[in-house]
Amino acid sequence: MLVHICLNKLPLELKARFERRYGGDSDRLPQFDQIITFLEDECRHYDNVGDAALVDSAPTSRTFERRPEYSHTQQSNRPRRAYVSQDSRQFVQTLEHIKLNEKEILVSFDVESLFTNVPISECVELVKSKLQENNIPDEYAILLEHCLTSGYLVYRNEYYLQVEGVAMGSPVAPVVANLWMEKIDNLAISTTAFPVKLWKRYVDDIFCILEGTETEVMQYLSYLNSIHTKSKFTVEIEKERSLAFLDIKVTVQKDGTLGHTVYRKPTHTDRYLHATSHHHPRHFDSVVSSLVDRAYDLCDKIQIKEELLHVEGVLRNNGYNIDISRWRHKHNKSRRPKSCSVKRQKTFLPYIKGVTDKISRLLSKYSVDTVFTPHRKIKQMLRSPKDNFPLQHPGVYKVDCSCGSSYIGQTKRTIARRIAEHIKAIKNNDPRKSAIAEHLYL
Repeated sequence: MLVHICLNKLPLELKARFERRYGGDSDRLPQFDQIITFLEDECRHYDNVGDAALVDSAPTSRTFERRPEYSHTQQSNRPRRAYVSQDSRQFVQTLEHIKLNEKEILVSFDVESLFTNVPISECVELVKSKLQENNIPDEYAILLEHCLTSGYLVYRNEYYLQVEGVAMGSPVAPVVANLWMEKIDNLAISTTAFPVKLWKRYVDDIFCILEGTETEVMQYLSYLNSIHTKSKFTVEIEKERSLAFLDIKVTVQKDGTLGHTVYRKPTHTDRYLHATSHHHPRHFDSVVSSLVDRAYDLCDKIQIKEELLHVEGVLRNNGYNIDISRWRHKHNKSRRPKSCSVKRQKTFLPYIKGVTDKISRLLSKYSVDTVFTPHRKIKQMLRSPKDNFPLQHPGVYKVDCSCGSSYIGQTKRTIARRIAEHIKAIKNNDPRKSAIAEHLYL
């Protein structure tokens, strides 16, 4: 019902496009996820909306998968924001050209509970202003507001409405949160008298280089916390001229340049997929390649040797017997993309040594890629902590009639959908599609 209310309040042009995309069957309830995805795709159709937010968004999100033609446009044509780091590798490239003096120190700031403290009304106005700047109709902001103010959730069979912030896990939440943080970035740099040499943000983590003492850093923290009542920051100051940011440990060298290597938390166990596990060889290769590639990408020339020795020891402890010095060259040659004249859908198979790997080799002759999956995952053995919605699973159901008879049915679709089909057949007086309708009218 709430989905229908949101849909009916849309401008006619947007509603027509939504119905053309997902079908205009009035008896079939549209999914709220469809409205959110529709919003993302409509907004991303215009190159100038939410530049920094889209740069920060994960490239493996559902929107990028469904609309690949936008992904290339965003990566190639959108201007990169000066205050945003896309990932650890881009951040390392930034450090290559920086040199500190004796008075400059490394600082990191963290935004407390970013998603649940995003001010919805101000974000909607921010989106409206961007739309107006680019001569785009305000109807997209109307649709966005519907999505952001309809965050319903269920806990112990009680329904709640989220009135503060954006919902964790919502496809539109990262876009809105990054739009808001873009505004905070600009205010933190442009409206302060503190000498900020570098400000790089990844979602809610910020790496900063300031000139001053620790007392002045705390003063700057107070200024950041005064920008907006909903945006509060915490701070971490360098120790022994080094500071961790993301998975990188940044160290100030004697000449003022910045060294960098891989950072691991004290609780890190160095446990990975063991080489004796029953998995496809590709899975073992991915463990090695991810660790080796990260070492080469994140370490400077001084730290790379030590990191590779650490990786080699970790792999040995996990049952691998691989020469790291030869691996990278071999790996780069093996992952060259193969030319394929016909794009075919991937197939997913459980890995059974001597069986499904042979099937994979046969499929590869017809340009069909195979993805091997484990037999059972831990989450399949544990009960989901989320509330189960009634009748939202396939199964057997029973419908009682006032005459004393009962109908027992079984469906592979959700029971709720099958019940809705019975109701539709009764309304349309169509006994061919429902035994219950047949019972009532015959």
